[in-house]
Amino acid sequence: PSLSLTHSLTHSYRHHLPSSIIITTMEPLHQNILACLSTLVYIKVILAVCDYALARGWLQMDLSRKMVHVAAGSWSLFWPYFDESHWSWQLNVAIPAVYSVQLFAKGALFPNPNDPDVKSMSRTGKPIELCYGPLFFTLVMLYCGLYQFKTNVGVYMMGALGFGDGLAPLVGKRFPYGRYPTLGSDNKSLGRPCYKTVSGSLTMFLATILGIVCLRWGIGAPQILDWPEILRVATAATVAEAAT
Repeated sequence: PSLSLTHSLTHSYRHHLPSSIIITTMEPLHQNILACLSTLVYIKVILAVCDYALARGWLQMDLSRKMVHVAAGSWSLFWPYFDESHWSWQLNVAIPAVYSVQLFAKGALFPNPNDPDVKSMSRTGKPIELCYGPLFFTLVMLYCGLYQFKTNVGVYMMGALGFGDGLAPLVGKRFPYGRYPTLGSDNKSLGRPCYKTVSGSLTMFLATILGIVCLRWGIGAPQILDWPEILRVATAATVAEAAT
């Protein structure tokens, strides 16, 4: 729901962000391969750190999961390093494509509760949960990397989904101020209404704004930000997250 609302509000603002950072001594194909490998290293390092910290008891499962969530949302920081003059710029989605297949396989086809990905990315340690939020997230990454590459819409979506939706549950769980029922249901309570908090929703709003600003700054976007547009996106994302 947050994907559709955010897209509908920003569809008319498909302004492209700055062009690629070109490494003049490198062929476009080689540059794009290097950028893809750099993205892979980044994701693997984040997952390895979270797995290690989780195994040592330094992180709780939900905190590890959300760290991966926010880090994955920052994957668009590598966009400027892809050269669009060659078709291989589409390698920017290689990592989310591979992870989409991997998450589906580990969650639905070959479930293993002891798998590191299950431990770091699931809510309760059940493999099937990899096919819910984590898989949806990688599919959104695929969409942004192919159809919203270097656009404001792509940045808005990753800012809301990566930062906003990543941080809101952490604050809402640890500082549960102002509980209210949502349209979802709580499986643990046998179908009774699921509750969210005002503190979590406020975090969703502020973290979405923070994520958009950070991502635009990180990929070299113009310093002049369209604050009314950003506030509309943050509001739409917050309403969608609060209702589901």
